[in-house]
Amino acid sequence: MDDMAVCATWADLGWIFHATRLADRDPWRDKARDLAVWADLSALAALAREAPVEDQPVDVMLHVAAELHDSNPLDAEALFRRIQAAHPSNYWANMALGDTLLDRGDADAIHYYRATIALRPEAAEAHFSLGTALGKAGRISEAIEPLQRALALDPASANAELNLAECFLKTRRFEEALEHARIAARIDPEYSEAHAFVGDALKELGDIEGALDSYERAIDLEPEGTPLRAEIDAAYTECEEAEAAAAAAAGTTASPPRSQPK
Repeated sequence: MDDMAVCATWADLGWIFHATRLADRDPWRDKARDLAVWADLSALAALAREAPVEDQPVDVMLHVAAELHDSNPLDAEALFRRIQAAHPSNYWANMALGDTLLDRGDADAIHYYRATIALRPEAAEAHFSLGTALGKAGRISEAIEPLQRALALDPASANAELNLAECFLKTRRFEEALEHARIAARIDPEYSEAHAFVGDALKELGDIEGALDSYERAIDLEPEGTPLRAEIDAAYTECEEAEAAAAAAAGTTASPPRSQPK
């Protein structure tokens, strides 16, 4: 029932919490399964601070910390840390703390993701998370192996393919970057960032026309106003300018500029 609550809509939480309280009475857990507490952020923060982490189910405590995270990340992180310290061999306690640290760019996330791999060596998510954290920490060459392992365990992961493509772009292995970005775009044709990465790799390989085609597809998929869209628009413009400069250097007339997609 607690697992159901994690995935439930707000409308369903009331009856799930009520049924779970009837089946499993406990003073702290009763509060943790009370919509009135969840609706009161100060009460939820107090509940997190007073959690007896050694004695409570990990999944219930993680649910409370996750719900608190957006409004009160400091109290949420403190609870995530206490949960992991009390239950260091729990896969989800390590994963949740790693995710929280990664969100704010703390390289200590790497330590907890390594723990998840030790606990579940065949979990693709654990290897993916470690590779992502290493990449964000600038340890690009180290990130490649766990991402490759994640793909060996879950070949249908567009995110792992794309993160690997990004690593290869940063290490100037453009052919490999192109291969993995194209696979990501095939797995998820609506993945705007995958098409943008295809464009980036093609641009580096000198295929400006191909890059423009890929950027156009990414622009079609990515809404205006996002940071990614701004990056794609800038890359598109850069390719158009490179195309015009190449034509001028060759003494030929450049093709008319494309109408950039909206």
